Amino acid sequence: YGFIVISLYTTYDAKTILNVLQRTQPEILVVDNFERIQTFQNELLNNDSIKEIIVLNDGDYNQNSKIRSLSSIFKSMKKTDICQRPIVCPDSIATYILTSGTTGEPKMTMLSHENLLATAKGHLIRLEQANIKQPELERHCSFLPMAHVYERFMLLQGLLRGTQLVFCPAPEKLQNYLSLVKPTQASVVPRVLNKVYDGVMTEVNKSTIKRFLVQQALREQPSFLSRIAFRKIKHLFGNEIKVMITGSAPITPDVMHFFRIALDIPIMEGYGQTESAGAGTSTHPIDMTYGTIGSPIPTVEIKLVDVPGTDYRSENNQGEVCIRGPTIFKGYYGDEEKTREAIDQDGWLHTGDVGEWTSTGALKIIDRMKHIFKLSQGKYIAPERLEDVYIRSSWVSQIFVDGISTEQSVVAVVIPDEDYVRKHFKSTSTNAASFADLCKDAKLKETIFNDLYKLAEKYKLKSYETLSNIYIHPELFSQNNGLLTVTLKTRRTNARQNFEPIIKSLYDMDGRKVNNIE
Repeated sequence: YGFIVISLYTTYDAKTILNVLQRTQPEILVVDNFERIQTFQNELLNNDSIKEIIVLNDGDYNQNSKIRSLSSIFKSMKKTDICQRPIVCPDSIATYILTSGTTGEPKMTMLSHENLLATAKGHLIRLEQANIKQPELERHCSFLPMAHVYERFMLLQGLLRGTQLVFCPAPEKLQNYLSLVKPTQASVVPRVLNKVYDGVMTEVNKSTIKRFLVQQALREQPSFLSRIAFRKIKHLFGNEIKVMITGSAPITPDVMHFFRIALDIPIMEGYGQTESAGAGTSTHPIDMTYGTIGSPIPTVEIKLVDVPGTDYRSENNQGEVCIRGPTIFKGYYGDEEKTREAIDQDGWLHTGDVGEWTSTGALKIIDRMKHIFKLSQGKYIAPERLEDVYIRSSWVSQIFVDGISTEQSVVAVVIPDEDYVRKHFKSTSTNAASFADLCKDAKLKETIFNDLYKLAEKYKLKSYETLSNIYIHPELFSQNNGLLTVTLKTRRTNARQNFEPIIKSLYDMDGRKVNNIE
């Protein structure tokens, strides 16, 4: 009916929700349950732009005519109330989607109907070229947030192909839903696969025999042994999974290899941005290489441009990733200046991501332009690339790599994995009752630091990319403390401001001999 849909994450607090409503002035607010808005209902009721609040679950809302349950609307509806569906132009705005906001406050992206359809069509063409059709696309279990563009175009793609869609209302019960739904396709994010992988490998490493069998099963191609060894993994996804796509964040080669062997299905990796309606590149189903994000999907074109002040040059097949095509957004709502910064006069979206073309024509993301910083010897650091290496430590739950331009090395704030630490580390201190106390143990810092150093050697990091010092922090980054976005990416600006004194003190010569700097 031509409504512009504005998506709100269930993790948003009242302040954020009211801010979005104030900026967009919507006429209708839809919520799944009344408890979601109960603490700030007065502000909503006094909002003159909101004409009606529709609650999906039943309840007695007669005390205020502005709030109605969906069932009461259906019961009171007459045939004469049904409006004729208007003609919607493809160029009309379909939705506002908030960006993740890793470098500042999230911007509101305006996407048209054409943008979303072009993205879905581009991915469908790629699947059809690989002869992936029904029954591979028969059933889809939706559990990722629909406020994110990734799941939005996956659902649209499913509707265009006649896929059965089943929604998982409680992500914490995902395993139960997967066993019931038995999806044939899955769209996931790396953190879901990482959680399964880490759980499996922790259990496997308890036994020498299990570790040996898994190592044999993880050879280059799926085998009879791998099908036996990993049958429980396939069972986790409902036993009928035939194709999978992962996106929203990078996935490490070891995790990708594990699931390609364990599930014995095509696993594609996609890349895109909210501003491109999720469109960009995807790997081909038959591509078994690692570390790249594939080639441009059929509905976009991509080029790399020089990054000023760095060694990234398009002539060397490196540079900022720029995307053009019918998927590119219409601008940021209420912010023409930021829109002009994002889209140039020729229609190219400047993503802010630094990429590299490989010899096979696949794209590889190196880092974010806004996150790159330079050390005193003139070397440029891509912190997210380093974090992707160091996060593989079993001791580490989260890590924030940073540096100072007057220094020659990088340092990091490390949040340990509490469960792993409690299982594998015995403190020499008699006062280590809480996890915060454990994190002050110099021996724990030394253990984690040595493990990170081994990873730097394993992945052949340069000397200036190898951590010279770390700070052990007991509290996880979260949305509540302002250090994570709604898509669980680090708010780097906030993190740098929060840990600035600590980062500076990590470079003190004496700081390398102590545990944590208060």
